Amino acid sequence: MANPVKCAIGFTEAKYVGYVVGKGLVKPQLNKLEAIQNWPQPSHKKQVLTFLVVGYYRHFIPHFATRASPLMDLVKACGPDPVRWLDAAARAFADLRTSLCSNPVLVALDFTMEFILQTDVSEVG
Repeated sequence: MANPVKCAIGFTEAKYVGYVVGKGLVKPQLNKLEAIQNWPQPSHKKQVLTFLVVGYYRHFIPHFATRASPLMDLVKACGPDPVRWLDAAARAFADLRTSLCSNPVLVALDFTMEFILQTDVSEVG
């Protein structure tokens, strides 16, 4: 049985697990984006790993794994704990924050439109 205190009916948008869902769109919650935008540059491995939780929103960032790889290199077991902040890591950190915080929105599929099945991977361009 539904708990009336926890139910909301008639809203066009709802916040759900870090996302705002509604009107055929899915986007990260604004307060989550603000926290990521204001994230200080990490100086230790644990702080880098904590920042990489932005991977939760990876579907809003094209080629996330490639773009985050300089940060992943910082947290390898053989590296020093106070991380050496190289240019590639600084660019990756700034790039991930900017990519996620510049109007990320996913649009729901329109099932009234025709879908095209592409079978040959070499045709994808």
